[in-house]
Amino acid sequence: MIRFLHAADCHLEYRPELGQSANLRERIRIGTQEAFKRLIDLAIQEAVDFIVFPGDLYNSQERSLQILLFLKDQFQRLQDKGIQVYISYGNHDFESSPTQVMNWSPNVHIFDTQVETKTFENIKGERVAISGFSYPTRWVKESQLSEFPTKDADVDWHIGLYHGDLASSEVQDKYAPFTIDEMSQKQYDYWALGHIHKRQSLSIQPAIYYSGSLQARNRKEVGDKGVYLVTLKADAMPQVDFHSTATFQFINHTITILKAESIGELNDQVMQQLEQIGNEHAVNLELILGVAVDADVREVIRSTPHYEQQWLPYLISHLHIKEAIEEKQILLNDALKKHFKDVQHRLNDPHQQREALEELMRSPKVREIVGQEILEQPSFWQASYDASVNLLSQWIDDEQLAEEDSDDKND
Repeated sequence: MIRFLHAADCHLEYRPELGQSANLRERIRIGTQEAFKRLIDLAIQEAVDFIVFPGDLYNSQERSLQILLFLKDQFQRLQDKGIQVYISYGNHDFESSPTQVMNWSPNVHIFDTQVETKTFENIKGERVAISGFSYPTRWVKESQLSEFPTKDADVDWHIGLYHGDLASSEVQDKYAPFTIDEMSQKQYDYWALGHIHKRQSLSIQPAIYYSGSLQARNRKEVGDKGVYLVTLKADAMPQVDFHSTATFQFINHTITILKAESIGELNDQVMQQLEQIGNEHAVNLELILGVAVDADVREVIRSTPHYEQQWLPYLISHLHIKEAIEEKQILLNDALKKHFKDVQHRLNDPHQQREALEELMRSPKVREIVGQEILEQPSFWQASYDASVNLLSQWIDDEQLAEEDSDDKND
């Protein structure tokens, strides 16, 4: 049995992105290195045989001596426990002479710019072939799979390290484009992929996995991050288990403010709701403002750069302000669902949508719910028109109609 960790896209040399606050930048900088320490801790705790790093361990253009020394210290921790390390460089940590970057400890094995195969053997005599290559430049525009050998018959398992993208006919491929069929033909037991920051399985048999990044670095990388613990056993499918290493996550959250007459009142409401989710994670916040939010309050929020910093200690990674109709819009949508099934088919017809919705708006039931003065507001009409057609299409499908009709007949 062989057990190893698949860890990619560590990006230890963090480069701040435009628009990120100083607090968020520092959280990411510290979190990135802490996540790497957690990876090493996990390797020692699980007593794995080795770790594979298929690219982007750091950013070569921002590479510092501090990061290299940090890595050397962490790899020495593994050396002390007899755990091996296999590194292939990718498009961010590319090196023209990969094996000359640092005087690493003996347990660190670097793949050169040409595909090569290294062999690991455990104390039981079980052998693993590990094939891979390092990027010599930022871009590798051709697939390298033709250079990979087929599975070695003299070993128990064969693993491939590959940093790249699935080939696409729609975009110009710059990152060693590959196909699943090409990888399948090599008959490897596991492909450890790098480059895509979201963990995912491209194939179960053969096992082809992106482990994703160790730690999210921007608001688009929502959710938990970490590594795969892979177990290889004779005559069995690889066992692939996810382990989190992230110190914090980016999460999406929506807060609706129906009424606020002052900026202080709005801030209090936002802080109360942020308190419920805590400050452990960075929040991509969508702030929905109802019609009863004072115009001056809206202006302050919209015109103040980085207004989200008013809500410290909660870390807002992104603030999106959205106008919305107050709670009567919700009641209107509910009324549409319950009372106007007969026009549903017309709402689904683009040529009849406007007429059908106008008919609904003239209904005494709708006017009773929302009030004549609200209906006459252009902003309400437009929001209602844009939202209601889509909501009706989602809510009132044939199955729901049949169920409700049945209930009506039984009453």
